[in-house]
This record gives sequence, C-alpha cells and structure tokens, in this order.
Amino acid sequence: MPATPPDRWLDLDTLLAELLAQQRISPACARPWPQAANEPTHPLERIARRGLNDLQRPGHTLDLDALGEWLGRQAGQRHVRIDPLALQAASLGGLMSAAFARRHQILAIAVDAHTVTVASAQPYVRSWERDLGQVLQRRVQRVLASPVQIRELSQAVFRLAHSVSGASQQAVPGPKAPASRHCLTWATAQATSMPTRRTSSASSTGCCSTPSSSAPAISTSSRAATRATCACASTACCTRPTSSRRQ
Repeated sequence: MPATPPDRWLDLDTLLAELLAQQRISPACARPWPQAANEPTHPLERIARRGLNDLQRPGHTLDLDALGEWLGRQAGQRHVRIDPLALQAASLGGLMSAAFARRHQILAIAVDAHTVTVASAQPYVRSWERDLGQVLQRRVQRVLASPVQIRELSQAVFRLAHSVSGASQQAVPGPKAPASRHCLTWATAQATSMPTRRTSSASSTGCCSTPSSSAPAISTSSRAATRATCACASTACCTRPTSSRRQ
C-alpha cells in the first residue's frame, strides 16, 4: 500500500500564487493581505470575499463556487454543492464525532453498505481517511465542498443527530418525530440567510468588482416556504414551537 502523503493545509499565499500562474488574477491581486479580525480563516473564503475579477471569465468574479471548481480540478476531486434535503442527519451524524469533523473540516453527506461519501474543505488533508474507513468498515469517497456549507451544515447535522439520540433514549408515547431532513432544511436556511460581510480594500487596484455579499440572498418568501416544511413542534428541532391553543 503506498504511503499516505503528509497533510497539507491550504494557505492564502500558495492559492494566490497558483491563481496568478494560471492567469486567473492580476499581479496586483496576488499580493497577500493581513487578516482582519472578523475575517474567516479558510483561504478560499478570504479570496471569495475580496471579489477578485476572474481574468479567464470576463465579467465574473472568483466566488466560492468558482474557486471550489478550480480547486477541485487542481486536487483531482469532484466539487459538489451539498443539498440539505439529501442529508439524513440522524444516520450521518453518528458516523463521526462533531469534534473530529470540525478538526478536519469534513462532513459525511451519504452512506451505504459499502461506501461513505465525505465532503471536505481541505483536499490535501488525508490523515483522517484511513482511520474513518477502518472504524466504519467502508470505503471513503471524497468530494470537495464549500467551507461555508460544511461549517453550517455540520452544526445542523450534529445538533439534530444529538436531539434524535436524546429523544430515542427518553422515548415516550406520542406523535411520530418529524423527518429530520425537513428540520435540517429549516435550520440551514436560518444560517445561510444571515448577511455575510465582505471587505474589498483591493478595489482601488482594479482587481475587485463592486463588493457584495458572497452568500446568496434568500428572499422572505423562500424563508417562509422553508419554515413551512418543518412540521416539528419540538423546541429541540425548531425555535418556533407550534402552539396547541385553538385559534
């Protein structure tokens, strides 16, 4: 069996140098910048927040999706956008601990009898693969995903998995628990609907477009429709319990 290469965490300087070498950004945009106090630590997020113009796609910026596709080709890993509706939180949350997932910036997004699919925001960190595969007795299939999605969905998955586990240990007669994926969708919508600030001090160099939020806006009607999918009346899943009082 070939030796596993040492872990290599993504860093801002290397990514900027690679983007410059492939003529995706100008030399003026390739100069690293100090990290602000409220800025995320993942280098892809930091680059996306700058709103750098993509020289290979005039009129487009290097947002998280574009950077993810580019990095996936660099690392030889498929880039995916995780569908919250496809996640079965109750089963996925038990495949690894929240601390393990957070430490390696990973999240299990699918599992069957032979394979577990794991989304990662660090394509060159591989030390966790062997341990996880041995524990689960399954082949690990890696994909690359947005660090924002992995972080927000991890919180929702492990919170709901913990709630389901606690409910099963204290089971009492009553209505059937709601499908976890509906509550997961609602929880994810709450997280992704929060505005994301983006700094654009590089705009004076001409390498940035007009700054805007790097997270897609969610309309009021979309949020309302998403809340409607959560039929749960339990405060463990939803922050808005259903009133039992007759109107």
